[in-house]
Amino acid sequence: GRSGKTGFQKRMLKDEKPVPLKLQLRPEDIAKHGITNIDFATARFNLGDNEEEMISTSTGPFLIVWSFAAIKKSGAKARFRYRINKLDDAVVGEKFQYNSKRMVVTMKDDVVLQTLDPKKSRPRRRRHRYEK
Repeated sequence: GRSGKTGFQKRMLKDEKPVPLKLQLRPEDIAKHGITNIDFATARFNLGDNEEEMISTSTGPFLIVWSFAAIKKSGAKARFRYRINKLDDAVVGEKFQYNSKRMVVTMKDDVVLQTLDPKKSRPRRRRHRYEK
């Protein structure tokens, strides 16, 4: 809300409710990574002593991490600020370590520790070359 308080702390009027923002993958990233079936797992936030910086989810062997800090700051402009990491097998679960930018990722036969940095989650700039 405008007062800086959440709906848990103060009742929000209809015009004070924030507009929901749908996070999704760009079609060019879906094609680039050969993602044929998108079935996102439950999204997770990194927790710690400071504010949350990242949101993560997975679909198949892909781990996707958005910069929550950028989304809070820039809104819809930052919804495509994410990173995709392809792992060796389908992700069964993922959870951030407390107060860390590391995530424990479980797969059917393996557990890995991924280090994530939301600051590297920059949208790519397209350069167009025009022929004369």
